[in-house]
Amino acid sequence: MEGALLKSSSVFPYFLLVAFEAGGPLRAFTLLLLYPIVCLVGKERGLKIMVFVCFVGLKEASFSVGRTVLPKFLLEDVGNEGFDMVMKCGGTKIAVTDMPRVMVDCFLKDYLRIEYVIGRELKVVCGHFIGLMEDKKTSSGSMELEKVPREGKMDSPVIGISCFNNSLHHQLFSSCEVVYMVSEADKKNWQTLPREKYPRPLIFHDGRLASRPTPIATLFIFMWIPFGIFLLLVRAT
Repeated sequence: MEGALLKSSSVFPYFLLVAFEAGGPLRAFTLLLLYPIVCLVGKERGLKIMVFVCFVGLKEASFSVGRTVLPKFLLEDVGNEGFDMVMKCGGTKIAVTDMPRVMVDCFLKDYLRIEYVIGRELKVVCGHFIGLMEDKKTSSGSMELEKVPREGKMDSPVIGISCFNNSLHHQLFSSCEVVYMVSEADKKNWQTLPREKYPRPLIFHDGRLASRPTPIATLFIFMWIPFGIFLLLVRAT
């Protein structure tokens, strides 16, 4: 998903949203401080760090950010060209992501009409996330594709959309009849998806942040907080 549908190549802002909306400002600030490390340790280790900071201790039953907050920001990051590829495809649509499935399942199924989402599963103990993911091969390997029910859809092809630099997705999509490959060069020329093309109107947004929290923007927000408190005290006196 993030390599072939979203214009941005970084998923860090979406984890910042989870940390801030589900865990609070302190958790978001902790994740922001770890951003340089996330960038240096590589994609997989960086993902594990973000997942741990964002999810450890959260209740599984009460986690609603993937349904109430993330769809708005994900839709604003969808490329118009990538969206057109998805919409013009008939048959069964399957999305594959390295992100935790709980973050994107609602967005892909409700707003992009994706039938099946194959993503990373989070480990849960006593109803709480422990900040760890299931093994990558068991979360989004080709074995998951075999679980997709095909009853009533045998005459329609299984269609996949992926980026060039993900060998795991290539293995999975070997079972697909039609595959669209997207490069970073292609995405640089993509246009943002217009609101009028949203398959489902976005009429509900329960987040406290109005814009996508990039690392720089989030840093400015936290730098402004002490100054804002000082101004509040000055006005109060």
